[in-house]
Amino acid sequence: VPLNDVDEIVQKHLIACGGADKLRAIHSSRVTGQLVMKMESGTICVPHVIESKRTNKSRAEYTFPKGTMIRAFDGNTGWVINPGEQKVEQMPEAERETLDRFIFDTSLLDYEKRGNKVSLAGFVEMPSGPAYKLLDISIHGETNYHYIDADSFLAVQCDTLNADGSISED
Repeated sequence: VPLNDVDEIVQKHLIACGGADKLRAIHSSRVTGQLVMKMESGTICVPHVIESKRTNKSRAEYTFPKGTMIRAFDGNTGWVINPGEQKVEQMPEAERETLDRFIFDTSLLDYEKRGNKVSLAGFVEMPSGPAYKLLDISIHGETNYHYIDADSFLAVQCDTLNADGSISED
C-alpha cells in the first residue's frame, strides 16, 4: 500500500541514504552519470562528473560530441571552458547566481527549514519499479521532481524543470 504522507516518504528516503546526521557530515561528493536533456530538437544524453565540496564549491565536466565543457565555482567566482575551446571564461552572472544558490545536500534534507515546498505528485511506474513522485519547489522557484523507489526509498531519478522550459533528467 503506497504511503500518502510526504514527510514519512522523505524521512524513509533520508534513512535509506544513511540518515540525516550522516548526510550532514559529508564534506565532499563525486557524482557520475548521464544528464538527459529533452529539448524541442530532441533528446541529448551527456556523460558528466560533478565534484562538490562544502561550502559551495564545485567542478563539473560534461562530455559532448564536440568536446568537454568544464564549469568550476569556488564559492565566489565561476569559470567555464566550452567544448572545443581552450580558453577559460568567466561564468555568466546568471549561471553564477544559480551556483550561489546551490545547496550541497539533497534538497529533501531539511527542506522545511530551507523554505522548500515538497508535495506528493503521484505514484508512478519507473523502469526499476514503482516510485513516489515528489514535487520540490525551492524558495528561489526551482522545480524538481524526485522519483523515490517505493521499496528501497532510494532516489531513482530527479527531473529539473529549467527556466527555458526544458527538462534535465538526472
